[in-house]
Amino acid sequence: MSKNKNQPEAEKFKTTIGGQALIEGILMRGPEKQSIVVRGPEGLVVKTEDLKLNANKKTILRWPFIRGIMTFGASMGAMHAANLYYRRPDLFDSCFAISGLYDNKEFFGDYCDDLVYNNCPNLYLANLPADHHYMGYYNSQKSLIVCGQGRWEEPLLESTRWLDTVCCQKGIKTRFEYWGLDVDHDWPWWYKMVDTYVPWMLGI
Repeated sequence: MSKNKNQPEAEKFKTTIGGQALIEGILMRGPEKQSIVVRGPEGLVVKTEDLKLNANKKTILRWPFIRGIMTFGASMGAMHAANLYYRRPDLFDSCFAISGLYDNKEFFGDYCDDLVYNNCPNLYLANLPADHHYMGYYNSQKSLIVCGQGRWEEPLLESTRWLDTVCCQKGIKTRFEYWGLDVDHDWPWWYKMVDTYVPWMLGI
């Protein structure tokens, strides 16, 4: 169908609202306010608050969608989140991993080929050269690894401590947080971890 030359151009729609997925929810942020909606045991929980932006920031940095890409996951998803981030910090600029395994011995024992090795942060980070250009990314970006110490966390806690040791030895800047002995490998605790650390991850 040919375009009617007399028909006015459709008005272009512009938005200043950005967002990202959370566990069982979503965060939306605009120029003045942000809202978080998550599904809790009692139903949907909605939190809306005013933003206090740094007036000294350049204009472009105040746009909601100029924030990069964060890898995020819990349990098996934590392994994927950490692996994506540590393998390509040039593509992903932050990582938030909860209660994950960061090695493959739980599944493959002592077996290790190139595919296993290249998807095991605890192994390939241990062999990362000190002058590797990824070090600049690791140490200028945010990465956070959290694990409980309660039921069903034993192998994950061991793997997390291993990764913690590797990062310390290699000088890789990653924040590690260990929750109490009553903190189980379960969704209710992960909700609390998200609520605790997402503001820090997003710088709000």
